[in-house]
Amino acid sequence: MHALAPLFAMLIASPQASPVAKFVPVAISVPAAAALPAARSNDNRTSAGTTRNGVHTLRLVAQWTAWTLQSKRARNLPMLAFAEEGGAPSIPGPVLRVRQGTRVRVVIRSAIPGLTLVVRGLDGHDSDVRDSVVVPSGATVEHEFAASAEGTFYYWGSVTGATVPLRRYGYDGQLNGAFVVDAAAPAPVRSDRIFMISLWSDSSNADGSFSSAREFWAINGKSWPETERLHYTQGDSVRWRIINTSADVHPMHLHGFYYRIDAHGANGRDTLYAPAAQRMAVTEKLTPGTTMQMVWSPNRAGGWVFHCHLTYHLQPIDRIAGQDTASHEHDPALHTEQHMAGLVLGIDVTRAKGRVAAAPSAAARRLRLVVHSDSTIADSAGPRFAAILQDGAHEPARDSMQAMSSRIVLRQGEPTTITLVNQTREPTSIHWHGIELESYYDGVVGVGGMPGMRTPPVMPADSFEVHITAPRAGTFMYHTHFEDVRQQNGGLYGAFTVLAPDATLDAAHDLTFMLANTAIGLVALNGSTAPVAAPLMLQAGQTYRLRIANISTGSPNLQLRLMRDSVAVPWRVVAKDGFNRPAVQVVPRTALQPISNGEIYDFEVTPDRAGTLTIEIRGSRAQLIISQPLHVMP
Repeated sequence: MHALAPLFAMLIASPQASPVAKFVPVAISVPAAAALPAARSNDNRTSAGTTRNGVHTLRLVAQWTAWTLQSKRARNLPMLAFAEEGGAPSIPGPVLRVRQGTRVRVVIRSAIPGLTLVVRGLDGHDSDVRDSVVVPSGATVEHEFAASAEGTFYYWGSVTGATVPLRRYGYDGQLNGAFVVDAAAPAPVRSDRIFMISLWSDSSNADGSFSSAREFWAINGKSWPETERLHYTQGDSVRWRIINTSADVHPMHLHGFYYRIDAHGANGRDTLYAPAAQRMAVTEKLTPGTTMQMVWSPNRAGGWVFHCHLTYHLQPIDRIAGQDTASHEHDPALHTEQHMAGLVLGIDVTRAKGRVAAAPSAAARRLRLVVHSDSTIADSAGPRFAAILQDGAHEPARDSMQAMSSRIVLRQGEPTTITLVNQTREPTSIHWHGIELESYYDGVVGVGGMPGMRTPPVMPADSFEVHITAPRAGTFMYHTHFEDVRQQNGGLYGAFTVLAPDATLDAAHDLTFMLANTAIGLVALNGSTAPVAAPLMLQAGQTYRLRIANISTGSPNLQLRLMRDSVAVPWRVVAKDGFNRPAVQVVPRTALQPISNGEIYDFEVTPDRAGTLTIEIRGSRAQLIISQPLHVMP
């Protein structure tokens, strides 16, 4: 056994600027991994426990285990985990799944030497009161309750004094298990999958808090590329429950398809949306401790990914304390497999019997998008990147740069070929965020496409043709999907607008704003970090469309406000991620809107009088970062 100095003494603030919570340091004696049983990765398919005479009994034991997060770089890590009594420990812990109204009896035994375990989340979830179960070391405690509320929940344990699941970075960060309550009335069996997000860190800051630079992420106990590969057939109906047991925000992004959000859970309560309230999205933010039920249908074959859009949660595991430090190969053609880790699920969609691959339509329009880079900057700003639309027969000069990549405007249903030309010194790839297109052109190197024809990187001095026939009008964006932090913070991102077939772009009334990060972490609005942007001119009584996208790599908790004289004015949210909202949801509401990484919102605003409106970009603690004045003329 070896002792770890105080596990953590954390000063934290939630991403939504809740009051600061302090944890008392807890010293933990960590056993050697060689003496511990191995934890299996739990795919959350099988419900644990037994039901007899209307009572469902689950027997849990909390213990030390050896966890392999990723077999090549994070092996046999000492970790606390749950097991079903008599079975192997698992990460996540055993699934508790019952019908609404079932009486539940949970028997918890603590096999953790020297520490008191507190388990939360095992209650009816029909009120704001959350039960806790205190289990001293070596003791066994029984707990009973009625599963009163339908929904997606989870139970979790702590040995560090945490009263909320925030900031369990350490050895109790994997003490989690899914708790699902199905509807009481018999209903058709609908298979769904449960995916739990968790966090661990192997090092701490000087104050004892765990280092955000040393975070390692898992879905159902594994880090990409060892997370489960999901296999579907065209036309399947896919139902997922996503549970964020971690201490951070995760904007979860699905490539190539929209998904419908049927429920959201927070603070131990789950809200099942009525059909009129359900929303479509390609990215949805999950704050710490929240859950989501989502439904989608893969209607195009190929390789796809579902991942957190907070780019730092996809970084490779360079080394874990105590593991080997050997460097690993990075083949550009296998970039996604070899140079990404963390919160990624791979999805393979097989072509349905009788369906054939759609051949690209003859391009009605051809564009050339030239990627440039200026890597000679000597200061801390880092290298710059830009994708510049070619105007005319001559490519942009090799030394030409822009504050932000060019805006692309296409027309719904118009077959278009975009030739992506790489004039930089490194490989790249472009993801067309939110656009429904064939997998091969989606931009995920080595994963997109089909076996034998996977999406390649665009190598220096080479090019790649992208075929797009956008099926819907809306607001989208494009960005690099290769060395994301370096290239994207350098400027390799841009706005992408698809117009209806008979529409024209009215630049005076159609305003696009891109939020991004710079290489040194500042927030930029349309490529500028100036605290006050150049004013735009509007006219009273006229309607304007504000297209606002967050393509930042590390600012997941930005807030949008539209203010007049320090008071928020009304606007209408007309679309999310390029998908028009139904009329019943398009109503005037106060202009306060969180916007996370990978999210896009379209607003309509009709100023009712002259004066000055201001779009405010605020941070997680409501601090003003950038303002965009809108001068309204009579």
